[in-house]
Amino acid sequence: MARLDRLIQVMYEQRGDALRLAVGKPATLLANGSARPLTRDPLTDVQILALAREVSDAEVGARLGSAASLSFPYQSPSGPVTIALTRDGTAPLIEVRASGPAVTPAGAGPAAAASPVAVTGRSSAELAEARAALDVLFRRLVDAGASDLHLRSGEPPLLRLHGELVREELPAIPAERLELLLLSIMTPREVGEFREMGDTDWAYEIADLARFRCNAGRDRHGPMAVFRVIPAVIRTADEMGLSREVQNLCYLTKGLVVVTGPTG
Repeated sequence: MARLDRLIQVMYEQRGDALRLAVGKPATLLANGSARPLTRDPLTDVQILALAREVSDAEVGARLGSAASLSFPYQSPSGPVTIALTRDGTAPLIEVRASGPAVTPAGAGPAAAASPVAVTGRSSAELAEARAALDVLFRRLVDAGASDLHLRSGEPPLLRLHGELVREELPAIPAERLELLLLSIMTPREVGEFREMGDTDWAYEIADLARFRCNAGRDRHGPMAVFRVIPAVIRTADEMGLSREVQNLCYLTKGLVVVTGPTG
């Protein structure tokens, strides 16, 4: 197994968005708008290029040391990924992103690598329509400046705005329809987990809008879900209206400052 395969396995298992390999920093997992180190020691440019060469063909490997940017596909044991190289000045910067569903592990049943259509039992047209309908709700969520979208069988959508739940003036969503909405934005892995365990978490993104942290579960009425907006841009302290006195707490050199409060 290539050394990079172990990091890719963690990315798939934890449903990360990408792996980032940067000079002077540990290998980092990007997930749900946050970054978490996966290794203890910072990487050197030699180590980063060696990790990429180990999983590339001879032609790509020869270009890694001098190319300003390039990308290539790689079929890891955990699933297919795309490996992209750019430069931070002269230092190499590599990002690894999943480019498809995970491959079937040895001994696993055929459903593990099936397409979303095969796993859900719904047609591609049904899934596409449901996904478009859910995207409309996500846009309402972002446009309203709310933090969460709550969906429950037999109820209209609710938004959490400034900490308060606000019922949208929309029709109630039947249980069967809500299940289709959720399946339309799940990968086969989440579909299997949702059906087996009754609960699953994943991330979803709409380009040029936002990323969303998703949780689906079930109650006595049927499927339910909560979606949290993950902002693409982090607001500054001034934009959040924090006073200069509060901002000055950042310069304390002793003690512990705890900032708490309700979501939103």
